[in-house]
Amino acid sequence: MYVKSVLLPALLAASFSLSGQSAPQSRVVAPIDESHLVPLRGNVHPLTQARFDRGPAPASTATGRLTLILQRSLIQQQALTAYLADLQNPASPNFHRWLTPAQFGSQFGPSSTDLEAVSAWLQGHGFRIKNLAPAHNFIQFSGTLEQVQSAFHTAIHTFSVQGATHFANVTDPQIPQALAPVIAGISPLNDFHAQPNLALGPQGHYDPGTHAIQPDLTLFGGSTPYLFIDPADAATIYDTPNAALNSGYSGTTYDGSGVSIGIAGNSDLTVADVQNYRVAFLGESTSTANLPVVVVDGNDPGLTGSGTEAVLDNEIAGAIAPRANIYFYTSAGSDLSDGLFNAIQRAVNDNVISILSVSFGNCEAAVGAAGNQLIAEVAEQAAAQGISMTVSSGDGGAAGCDNFDTATAAQYGFDVNAFASSPYTIAVGGTDFDALPGSFSTYANASTSGTGPYYGTALQYIPENPWNDSTSVDTSYGNNVADKNNNNQTNIVAGSGGLSSVYAKPAFQTSLTPSDNARDLPDVSLFASNGHKQAAWAFCSDNVTDGVTGQTYTECQLTGGQFTSSTVFGGIGGTSASAPAFAGMLALIEQKTGGRLGQADTVLYQLASSNYSAIFHDITVGNNSVPCVSGSPNCGSNGFLTGYDAGTQRAWVASM
Repeated sequence: MYVKSVLLPALLAASFSLSGQSAPQSRVVAPIDESHLVPLRGNVHPLTQARFDRGPAPASTATGRLTLILQRSLIQQQALTAYLADLQNPASPNFHRWLTPAQFGSQFGPSSTDLEAVSAWLQGHGFRIKNLAPAHNFIQFSGTLEQVQSAFHTAIHTFSVQGATHFANVTDPQIPQALAPVIAGISPLNDFHAQPNLALGPQGHYDPGTHAIQPDLTLFGGSTPYLFIDPADAATIYDTPNAALNSGYSGTTYDGSGVSIGIAGNSDLTVADVQNYRVAFLGESTSTANLPVVVVDGNDPGLTGSGTEAVLDNEIAGAIAPRANIYFYTSAGSDLSDGLFNAIQRAVNDNVISILSVSFGNCEAAVGAAGNQLIAEVAEQAAAQGISMTVSSGDGGAAGCDNFDTATAAQYGFDVNAFASSPYTIAVGGTDFDALPGSFSTYANASTSGTGPYYGTALQYIPENPWNDSTSVDTSYGNNVADKNNNNQTNIVAGSGGLSSVYAKPAFQTSLTPSDNARDLPDVSLFASNGHKQAAWAFCSDNVTDGVTGQTYTECQLTGGQFTSSTVFGGIGGTSASAPAFAGMLALIEQKTGGRLGQADTVLYQLASSNYSAIFHDITVGNNSVPCVSGSPNCGSNGFLTGYDAGTQRAWVASM
């Protein structure tokens, strides 16, 4: 899996009917007999252990919207796989012949008879059908826990894990054997939901005397300079073809005009924060700010703990592609359903967007077989429609199943983000500017934040290593030394990546990643640090959204159109920033090429094979190994996980 960053002008320069089809055959041909059942295996969460079990959950509890995942016949799946390959093959008559959701459903979905049979079975158990996806791959329904337990022959219990109460099934769900040919699974029957992949950094304030953004707290000792990366800085560092933001660029400006980017979330969005960001850093006014369109699918989630994620994603995508149309899709979850799944499905089925950014994570083991099936299905549908999905690889280093927000050492071994691991998503990893501390003035102006309206201070591309807050030595993982805080605690915060345990290696990776027979993550990486090496993304939020203790102000507000001594800023990192940043980059490419890109990994890897040095910055030193509990899976003798090191034009290298 590549750890590399992108040089936009070179990438731009290298840029890149279904009719007469017979109706699908019905596969529900036997009577639906509840006494003949088959299990949907691999769908019990790893934390549903006896030591956490607090007994049956209240049977009358509402489920929220659940998703029944439908499956294709073997012949249909083979046809879809071939069609998805043709979409990226310039020699094929199907090259870039994107489908609508309805076309996808009519060609690759179950028959109408099968859909009626499954719907009738759900309704027979008292469920309400909420939505049949136009692509005929999902049926959303709702009911009570009692109905779930009766229909799917499993018990839902309450669990107490690390002080939090959760609902989850205790055995694999079961369905009538007659329905097995068309039902792949049911969305995870638990509330161990995906979490945002972000890491807060230092707060900052504007110093009128030095015309610079300074951290509120003394960092790295005394007056060490610090870089809060704004849109102009990102444009300069990655040589974005926008003359307004990148002073070193001359030529046609690309700003995302005419392209629509989707952002998926499960919280309300404080649009005023996005407006402050755009007024502060993009030269817009309160009346002209290009603000996102908020689309609520189902119930409004309100402002949740993912509110900061919503603000960050919308700001960063717009930072790279200021004139792109941005749609923020959000939905409420419940004790069993994850609103994020609803939002992603809505975004793909609306088919208004051509790029979808997802900055949440949950490991492959945790989402289970059904969760992986759901993500894979929506990713394939998106690819067929020409929608490029950029997904953050995660913020827990090689330890994909541990909570990077709270864990001081990993205990569950290797895993990767299930939302990013499908071969039909673009997994975006994280880097840090390791060269910055020793040569700050070479890469950024240490004494000023520039001039309005853009306030850029970066001078050029800054060399990158894998982002890893957990070690003070950034070479190979065998040399890692734990980086401890003032309380002598370690952390596991780092850009994630590794080998999928679900997907085989896709064709586009075979020539440039290890011969491990597995899908490797990430595909591409961009800056994601939260300040470990004197830099973080600047972002604008308010104290209600980001929950910063003691903060009573709203960030990035101007006075008389200028920064003043009262102007404050947020600092943030995580692959939650790099994923929407790459979505913005793809928007610039789409603007140039004039059409959707679909699963752009195929083109990216072809370019890497033929013209690597002109398009990508190779990252060859560093690792994403994090501290681990002695004796836990994949834990090495030095107290760090045994993987992964960065390698030349290759992926991570691990000791397996």
